Amino acid sequence: MASAADLVYDRGVAGTSLDEVLAASRTSKSQLYHYFADKDGLVRAVIAEQLNYWNSKHGEADLPEYLRC
Repeated sequence: MASAADLVYDRGVAGTSLDEVLAASRTSKSQLYHYFADKDGLVRAVIAEQLNYWNSKHGEADLPEYLRC
């Protein structure tokens, strides 16, 4: 997740491929697809993890209304 989050932050979703995530995280395709059906699933998980991190540090009240869970 950390590798995917870093790549998406640096390159954006469109600029990040699953192959790049696999290389950066040193995982296999079978491991990735065990947890995520596709790139969209991985990106959703990255976003959810980042929101959880933000909430733990800043609280949900600091988020814009449309991002609150």
